[in-house]
Amino acid sequence: MKLGNPLESAIIKKYPDGNVRQWFGENPELYQQAIGMKHHNGIDIALPQPCNVLAATSGRCYDIKDSPNGYGKHVRIISEADEDGIYYETTYGHLDAIFIHREGQVVSVCEKLGAEGNTGFVISGGTPFWGNAPGNKGVHLHFGLRLLTDKPTGWQSLILGKTYYVLNYENGTNGQIDPRPYLRHLILSDNAVEYLKNNENKLVQNATTGEIGIIKGGEVLVTSSERAGLLALTTIIRTGGGGAVPQELWDEFPKEDF
Repeated sequence: MKLGNPLESAIIKKYPDGNVRQWFGENPELYQQAIGMKHHNGIDIALPQPCNVLAATSGRCYDIKDSPNGYGKHVRIISEADEDGIYYETTYGHLDAIFIHREGQVVSVCEKLGAEGNTGFVISGGTPFWGNAPGNKGVHLHFGLRLLTDKPTGWQSLILGKTYYVLNYENGTNGQIDPRPYLRHLILSDNAVEYLKNNENKLVQNATTGEIGIIKGGEVLVTSSERAGLLALTTIIRTGGGGAVPQELWDEFPKEDF
């Protein structure tokens, strides 16, 4: 599923090229110490206020509340199931105002959910604020994503009277996953999208730094040269190498350590 842009007019690239201040997976020490989380569990996007927060999927809204020690004023949306039976739960945190009026309210992609803010637990300049951030500190949207199913798989979540099961719940972020693969159409150039598509399951190397990775599922799994050599001998890598990747293209690719 392609997700819509959750913050009006935002450029989904890392600052200063765009409006993303923190990607999923960043700052593990900070989040482990502050809230016992493996690392940052979503994407932080920031634009000057006022700025509208938009629904990234269609679906029904729930968990509409204010949590001073968490996401502050926030909304979640549960989508309908896709063709594989997967439901997309998106979270919109730290809002200044909520425009949704009731639990179960149906929204469409790009519908206004609220206004960007800094309520709840936010961090600005390395300083954490627990529901008491000054007006100009830590203003951003926290955007999170979990995948759910209605087939019994593990951790249960009761949403609007229906039982769902959270995929990847034991991943250290309670099932939150990196939204970037689902925002790739907003992040990557056409050249990057085409390269990832054409080189699935291939070994690639950064032409500048020598880093080695394997393209799998539309992202680069960065690994050591020793492990890459071993993997090249297995059935995981069937089609040879994708070659040397220019630095500017490598920088675009979603990456994960492997």
